[in-house]
Amino acid sequence: MLVPAGAHYHFGCLFDLKAENQAATDWSDLLKQIRAWITRKYPDNQPLRGRWFFSGGEWRLLGTPRVWVKTEVAQRAGPDGFPHYWALRYEHPCEDIASRQWRTDIGVTALSSVRYRFSLTTTHWLLPGYIGQEPEAPQPTAPGIVPALLGSPRWTAWAGSERLRTEPEAVNVGEGERLRSRLEDPLRQCALVVIARERDSDLLKINPTHLARLLAGNACVLAATSTEVDRELEYILPRGFRWSNGMVRVFQPGVRFDREADARRHRFFRREDIDSLTAEVVEGMIVRGVARRSRTWAVDGVGSIEDTLAKQREIRLQDLRQSASDASLEQRVKLQDDLIEAVDEENRSLSGQIDVLKKELEEVGADRAELESSISTLEYERDYHKGAALEAEQRARQLSDQRAILSHLRKLPETVPEIIEVIERIWADRIVFTERAKVSAQKASINKARSEISQVWECLWAMATDLHDILFQSESNKGNIPQEFRARTGFELTFTEGKQTKQDKKFMRLRQDLFRGREVDITAHVKYGNTPPRCLRVHFCPLHEEKIIVVGHCGDHLDTYGTQRLP
Repeated sequence: MLVPAGAHYHFGCLFDLKAENQAATDWSDLLKQIRAWITRKYPDNQPLRGRWFFSGGEWRLLGTPRVWVKTEVAQRAGPDGFPHYWALRYEHPCEDIASRQWRTDIGVTALSSVRYRFSLTTTHWLLPGYIGQEPEAPQPTAPGIVPALLGSPRWTAWAGSERLRTEPEAVNVGEGERLRSRLEDPLRQCALVVIARERDSDLLKINPTHLARLLAGNACVLAATSTEVDRELEYILPRGFRWSNGMVRVFQPGVRFDREADARRHRFFRREDIDSLTAEVVEGMIVRGVARRSRTWAVDGVGSIEDTLAKQREIRLQDLRQSASDASLEQRVKLQDDLIEAVDEENRSLSGQIDVLKKELEEVGADRAELESSISTLEYERDYHKGAALEAEQRARQLSDQRAILSHLRKLPETVPEIIEVIERIWADRIVFTERAKVSAQKASINKARSEISQVWECLWAMATDLHDILFQSESNKGNIPQEFRARTGFELTFTEGKQTKQDKKFMRLRQDLFRGREVDITAHVKYGNTPPRCLRVHFCPLHEEKIIVVGHCGDHLDTYGTQRLP
């Protein structure tokens, strides 16, 4: 099939039509039904109803050169009286985008007097010279003739062993073995799209009726009638081939249950994928994948005007070869020239078909790249949302714990150990106190000055909140943490000791502690007051990997070189 440069493959299908009543249905009846589909748009145009439609010819709508219909036939010698091959090309402008042109190619091949192979391909392109923003690609949809044939009482449509319909089929409990047989049937020539129900709501994530109409002529849509179907299939299908809990899965022809790797060939969308992308987007991905990659070529059949012309040449070549044996020398030379001309024409036609196939292959590659990109995006978003959900769950649990703590806090803590207990429970993910810190808190002289206890609360609260944020979250204040902490809280902070204190190993050992089996340096400390009982020193170690403050001393001033010399 020759297509203009820049044309886009829109929809295609291939199936066999079997006449339900041989006496009332024949070759011409099928062509009349195709013609009726076109004439509905041009009801007052009598030439369109001429005999040429059946025997080959062309029609153009008067005053509208972009609307035209062409047919071709090819007939082998025989007593049956009807053409074995017939093709139609119908072109018209787009109703929505004036610069877009549509083309529908239909091929009909007579397999017998009651069985015909029907092929349809739809393409579209923008007119030469168009300049402007590229219009959005339309959603693949079956032309009206496809559902008309599938729903006609005169015909039944088949894709190999599968009966094609325009409505979805129900999958009931007890039909699991039959469904497995359909999936692995080697004669099946179309996709089976199966939709499971959500276990919590018993609803379908995709509308099966709408999807079945979009996939008319290309696939069978099956919808589970209950969640019990999931459980039945768990016993019937191998793990990698199952679908359940709102999932939608597309089973390609030729399922191999004996090959675990074959499961990857049958694309599926989980309920969370559908929720993330929306049902409309997933539906579009399925339709594009099935309708744009359908099998539209017929072995020993026709799918277009070019195919039918090729059949004409093939029949002519056979006739020429049969005539050559009985011809004179002069006639043989003439026949030989005719043969060469016919072969050249066939080669040109095949070259055109190769170009078309290359273009379709490029489009398939582009669609595959788009699909792989969508899958990568989905996986990233899934991991991101999973992490965000986990973080939110942890935060909610923490807030719930904090609320529970505060609800039991009937009176304010009155000693340093009591304050530590509350702070540590509220901010368990930010600040912890070693056993040594708790012992120092019990001995702290500030416990005797009730008027100063509120300062202890404010100091430890500031460390769990402001200091934690400055140390582990703020990027702009890394250069002067003590200054930032004092500006926010009013408390002094230092990360070191005096020179002589640091040179004395005895004093520096006081500034070491154990936390979870490892030694930590608690030289850094927050200060409040200087003279007991109005005095507090909170020595700590910031663990950056865990993002936690470890307090190793919370009480009076630790010994220094200066305090050692005091009388």
